[in-house]
Amino acid sequence: MIIGYRLDGQDNDSWMLEDGEPPSELKCPKCGLLNDFNYINPFYKIKKKTYDYSHPYDVGGVVSMKFKEFCIREKYHNILFRELEWSPGFFALYTTKIIEFDSQRSGTTFTKYCDVCQNFEEVIGSNPSFLKNSSELEDGFYRTDLIFGSKNAKNPILIVGVETQEKLKREKFKGLVFKPIDQ
Repeated sequence: MIIGYRLDGQDNDSWMLEDGEPPSELKCPKCGLLNDFNYINPFYKIKKKTYDYSHPYDVGGVVSMKFKEFCIREKYHNILFRELEWSPGFFALYTTKIIEFDSQRSGTTFTKYCDVCQNFEEVIGSNPSFLKNSSELEDGFYRTDLIFGSKNAKNPILIVGVETQEKLKREKFKGLVFKPIDQ
């Protein structure tokens, strides 16, 4: 039974972190890795503007004005948009509804834990995606409690309910990729 969909986007040919390095005030004093994965570079400029939902190579998710207007129209209250000043018409997307990822069933690997920032250097293995929740997700946007990736290039998985996926498909947004989550 499909309980929701993993929402992936295309790479937009840009980096949120300048030179792959976070600002010094956002680095862990022990391991040196980014400790705020909601960071938005105030000078970030998206290079490939053809997608309604996309990702920089490192951190964050970016949506178009069309995508934002859809979410407002559908009254999705658990998502936040932060305008990207150097990329007019595009926004960083955050969701505040967190869902637990089942790292055991998914075979996730964690390497080099830092006891200061409580971050791992790598969190790898999110396919297949399993959640601890086993019932169909309500209409809306969710994010995993874990962030996946390596070093400073990490993101949570964005997940939508079955009904949300159907609405998004009807809108014919560019760049969206849906992967079913079974339980």
